[in-house]
Amino acid sequence: MITFSEQFDNSSVYVYSRTAVTANATTAPDGTTTAEKITEAALTGAHYFYRGSAHRPEGTAGKQYTVSVYAKAAE
Repeated sequence: MITFSEQFDNSSVYVYSRTAVTANATTAPDGTTTAEKITEAALTGAHYFYRGSAHRPEGTAGKQYTVSVYAKAAE
């Protein structure tokens, strides 16, 4: 099970590069206001974030997994 899957703003779990995350900024697919807003934090370079190695599920090192994310266009 992936923990913190609805908390992309949690900097103790996720690592960011030129990316800003605002918690509970818009409506999630279930109708609650729990969806994060992800924006650029710099004008140039690669923009991304990923789950830090300390918070990967046990037994997943060296294995490939598929995940999905619901995304919608900004306002």
